Amino acid sequence: MAAVEQAAPLRKRVFAQQITARNTCFDGRPTAWSAATDQLCAARGEDPVVPRLIFVSAGNNPCALASDYPAINRGWSVQDPAQAWNVVTVGACTAKDHIRDSQLSQKRTVAPRGALAPMSTTSCAWDKEWPVKPDIVFEGGNRFIETDGTLWDHADLKLLTTNAAFMQRLLTTTDGTSASSSQAARLAAIIQKEYPNAWPETIRALLIHSAEWTQGMKDGRQLRTKDDVIDLMRHYGHGQPNLLTALKTARSAVTLVVEDEFQPFKKDGTVKTNEMRFHDLPWPKDVLESLGEAPVEMRVTLSYFIEPNPGTRLTTERYRYGSCHLRFEVQRPLESEQSFRERINRADRAVPDEYDAAGESESNDWMIGSKSRNRGSLHQDTWKGTAAQLGSKSRIAVYPVTGWWRLRPHLKRYDDQIRYSLVVSLRAPGQAVDLYQPIVQQLTVPIPVPVPIA
Repeated sequence: MAAVEQAAPLRKRVFAQQITARNTCFDGRPTAWSAATDQLCAARGEDPVVPRLIFVSAGNNPCALASDYPAINRGWSVQDPAQAWNVVTVGACTAKDHIRDSQLSQKRTVAPRGALAPMSTTSCAWDKEWPVKPDIVFEGGNRFIETDGTLWDHADLKLLTTNAAFMQRLLTTTDGTSASSSQAARLAAIIQKEYPNAWPETIRALLIHSAEWTQGMKDGRQLRTKDDVIDLMRHYGHGQPNLLTALKTARSAVTLVVEDEFQPFKKDGTVKTNEMRFHDLPWPKDVLESLGEAPVEMRVTLSYFIEPNPGTRLTTERYRYGSCHLRFEVQRPLESEQSFRERINRADRAVPDEYDAAGESESNDWMIGSKSRNRGSLHQDTWKGTAAQLGSKSRIAVYPVTGWWRLRPHLKRYDDQIRYSLVVSLRAPGQAVDLYQPIVQQLTVPIPVPVPIA
């Protein structure tokens, strides 16, 4: 990284790393390598501070028998340093389920179309304390089954790429999570070119915000509970991104992007929380109310880079690993602005110690839920409800929780700023309604006001 940055320091870049270690990450806990990678993303302490966007392959497992799949994927952990919080960890899915070679065209592939690639790793065995990985998946190739049950590769089940020894041969084939992470980095570079002034945190958020699970990934899963959703995410992350979705706003699917920063802590005798942010959601309330009970979806992605714990001992607790952790909350239907502020901000409560949150929880309306989405440094969730309900959800808050900037006051980092990117999209699937134009007509640039919090 230093070599290319010194050669052209002002050039916009996306980094991709395909080298991983098998036997140093078993439960998702940070290692020296993953912490160093997190530090490279955050770029804290560098002059100038220019954060980096880094993609890391999830690593491959040695799947050799048809009977091993997919159990071996669950048992083999995402590899070091892909457990790093700030990187985009990329696993592998596959849509390659047919060999065109006439001699092998009758051979059956081990992974069905749209499912997990045979060699991809997962975080199924990790402790719940740590982030869910991979973050996203891309095409990683497949294997076909021989008569004895062994797995074999074939060029038709791989991806075409350029050959390093180009003087001998221009093209070759590749597969696995190395291939999938390269594709993810390519899409990020395209988004970066489209939005040259966007932060790395924003490019990361836009890419992952556009991801969807295919039917092959769901594979008949009913996703009835939050645990079902998390299990799916430990295989596929948030799914496979879509470049068109990441770049464009449609008439019935509009996206709000916010880049902001604030000082999360302050020292007032002891180190306390200091600021938070409220952002108005410019949804056309009258249009949504006219849709009544029509189903709509709101997806929220919060992306920021933590600075890893500078201590010499690897931490066993997430709040001591990250410098500052952020959260988002959305105003509930029929919840007043004052009630919303009181719910998330102790300083706004008349009697802080006697406060009791009023109204029903919205936990069931969110696909992942706050208990599971608040791991790592990228938080994404999707709310599903009626258009009328969404019409009354007018604000979203971004606020800090603890981290080592607060827990280690002797390091004097409590005055530091943290920046974040917030991406919020509204979709009305199946509805012939223009959401875009009413937003454009009413939209003004929101000016977030620093709010002291307790």
